[in-house]
Amino acid sequence: MAEPVPRDATGESRAAAPSVAESPVAAAAEGRLAVNVLPFARIVIDGRSVGESRLWEGALPVGSHRVELRHDCCEPLVRETAVREGAVTQLRERLVPRGATLMVRLHGPPDASVMVDDAFQRTVDEGGGKPVVVSMARDNDGRWRYDREVTVRLFARGFREWSRTIRLRAGQTLPLDVTMEPSG
Repeated sequence: MAEPVPRDATGESRAAAPSVAESPVAAAAEGRLAVNVLPFARIVIDGRSVGESRLWEGALPVGSHRVELRHDCCEPLVRETAVREGAVTQLRERLVPRGATLMVRLHGPPDASVMVDDAFQRTVDEGGGKPVVVSMARDNDGRWRYDREVTVRLFARGFREWSRTIRLRAGQTLPLDVTMEPSG
């Protein structure tokens, strides 16, 4: 025989609500995302920064997530990636370096030619004060270089050639003050 349901003074049922332990609540399904990035980067997932690192791994809800990788020397990278329940989703990326910028300020002939690693860039007066952007080349195995050594040369008729070897980092802006001396 069934237990009688308790009733209040108005005759309404006073059955107790199930306790939290008795309520079936589905836990949010999770998976893991492992990020491996070169160089180290600021990692932002779904608009929330999770830190700066080369390697990061953490639990995320199942579904699509927007992953942003940022470093001052490189172009930002955004990827949409899917996290599956109980699985580790791998995201391996190499950021593309920005070019380095040379700001050439010349004290000498305005028609001096600017060369970087024996490649003609322009004459100083053609630039009108605009910078020379030096790309960060790939090395022999196809990987991006984040710094490189370059030789900058300026020359003009009637002046001694000016030359310096300098190390540039991706994304760097380097002012270069050049004084060219008259020859002879």
